[in-house]
Amino acid sequence: AFTNATGIATSATVVWTMSKNLNGNTVTTNSVYLFLADPSGAGTKVAGTVALVNAGASTTITFTPTSALTSGSKLYLVVLTGEIQDQVGNALVNYTTNFTTT
Repeated sequence: AFTNATGIATSATVVWTMSKNLNGNTVTTNSVYLFLADPSGAGTKVAGTVALVNAGASTTITFTPTSALTSGSKLYLVVLTGEIQDQVGNALVNYTTNFTTT
């Protein structure tokens, strides 16, 4: 995933690789968020789809926005919530990072 990255294309998808297999029922648009940040502290949730692939001992999560991200150095916040669990029920620690678009 992007960590404080700048100049990200507005057509980008966000991809995470985890070191464990995850429970696919817990990886949804309710546990994976992308927000367009707002200077007031609020954010606008970006519509999109979430895909999960368990492969070997790792998992890839992909968030694909349904439309292009906003250009002009806009700040986006990425959130993976503690609702995500591995195959034995251990919850992910909340994870947040950000990036800006071109």
